[in-house]
Amino acid sequence: MNQLWIIGGGPGNEKYVLPQAAQAIEEADFIFADRRYLHLVHHSRREPFGTISGVVEAIERRLETGTVGVVVSGNPLFYSLTKILLSHFSKEQIQIIPGLGSLDYFAAKCKKNTEKGAFFSAHGRALSMDEILDVLDGGRDVYMLCDGEHGPDWLAGRLCDRGRGDLAMAAGTDLSYDSETIVHGTALEISRQTFGPLSVAAVFPEKGEDKRAGEGAKATALLKDSSFIRGKVPMTKEELRWIVAGKLELRPGSIVWDIGAGTGSVGAECARLLKAVGGGQVYCVERSFQGCDLILENKNKFGLNNVEICHGEALDCMSSLPAPTHVFIGGSGRTLKEILEHIRAIGPDIRVLVSCVTLETLTMTLDSFETLNFQSVDVVQVLVSRSKALGSYHVMESGYPVTLCSGITPKLGIFDG
Repeated sequence: MNQLWIIGGGPGNEKYVLPQAAQAIEEADFIFADRRYLHLVHHSRREPFGTISGVVEAIERRLETGTVGVVVSGNPLFYSLTKILLSHFSKEQIQIIPGLGSLDYFAAKCKKNTEKGAFFSAHGRALSMDEILDVLDGGRDVYMLCDGEHGPDWLAGRLCDRGRGDLAMAAGTDLSYDSETIVHGTALEISRQTFGPLSVAAVFPEKGEDKRAGEGAKATALLKDSSFIRGKVPMTKEELRWIVAGKLELRPGSIVWDIGAGTGSVGAECARLLKAVGGGQVYCVERSFQGCDLILENKNKFGLNNVEICHGEALDCMSSLPAPTHVFIGGSGRTLKEILEHIRAIGPDIRVLVSCVTLETLTMTLDSFETLNFQSVDVVQVLVSRSKALGSYHVMESGYPVTLCSGITPKLGIFDG
């Protein structure tokens, strides 16, 4: 049985081809190679890749007469043709000769240790920005093989969209060739440049510090009202929002419903706290298109990949959401009783917090809590006053008092008798 050698061609320059790989290229009876690697083959027994199906058929024909070598880019075990060849030919027939990967070469040029790096490829694959952001939030570096449509500037632009424009990045083009270019800068700076098709990118997070969108604050810091993008949609004010975040008693892995989310300020506060304590998910339910647009803008501004937006009436959205551990109701559109009944039916131990501005909402909440046998009911009224200049003096000006009613859903089947 003639052998099939899968040969790592390194980043491209011949001086980075390993000696065993160079020897295999010379000794193979026939070589298939990517066009940019044909210069590594110093004999005429060679042919460039065509389509994947075409090259597999061509390899099968050539194997009938001798040993075949296939030169693949970089490391043959990392996002290469190797996976397909292993599925078409027997492992006994295949020998894999390693090569230096482009990302390893790039990291060395950047003087970076890759022990905790996460590696992605845009070559014919869907990229998840949420997954990339999760890696960065975990304090790990991101390395990416780019393609013509998803270059370093594309990745940098997506980071800017998520409010991460000041993260440190590096981008490399034509690695190992005489035309090699490596640039460093913030994601915002990289997003304004153009790069060739043979490019790679890296993102280096600031460890332990949240520098998103100029906030300059620790990830656990509470947000000021001025931090949010705001429109004409009502927003829970900062002092009340901070109390709500504490009263919800979030824990690692919490699933939060923010019903009547408005601008998403409570949801954003909860999402940041969950990131700080070890993870969790927030679902913002909002019926107005304007509100959903603002939630999305604020989600991107603060880089909150653990926030999902559900547009529609609460009763329509809730059935499609994962069961919550915590629910904040900031607006219910006259369906408060039905919303609480739905939450009650999901199961026990769901902490529910309702914000009541009107006496009617307060009465409906307490009546529903009693009827549905909510446990550990607690009622707190909050009145926030702010100083206001009055000539050369200052007076305190109050807003409406807000009553926060909290309770926990009971075990199913338990009702007051």
